[in-house]
Amino acid sequence: MLQALNLKQIVQGDPPGPASALPLFLAVHKTGGRHSVNLLIQRIFGTTIHGGASAINRRQLPIEQIRLSLHRTLDDCKDIRAQRMAFKINAAKTPVDLWMLRSDLHQCISQTHSQRVAVERINGLVDVFEGWIPPAQLTRIQG
Repeated sequence: MLQALNLKQIVQGDPPGPASALPLFLAVHKTGGRHSVNLLIQRIFGTTIHGGASAINRRQLPIEQIRLSLHRTLDDCKDIRAQRMAFKINAAKTPVDLWMLRSDLHQCISQTHSQRVAVERINGLVDVFEGWIPPAQLTRIQG
């Protein structure tokens, strides 16, 4: 008879029953237990187990609101580059994917307006990504 998996026990490195009974992807290695399981959970569900260093932040915005914020930076950009950028924004699957689009977004805005306007708009997005991107990576563009 199969026993229900208790995720908390697995994360703490104390799986119920023999370790061989666990699916391979849930097996906790003695050197990377909490981090590897948290990474798995984050990839599957978009969240982590509470209490870890990467536990869900209450200030996180839903991905659709982040997407909308990026689209708003392009509101007055109407050329083909802006249309391509909008497609990339819609195709992004995670907040990290959206964060990685900042460079393309900056280039698109600066070609329509100026570099100063692009820097202001991109820097205005930093707060939107709070809780999704590690604080050390939440940097503003100098300009």
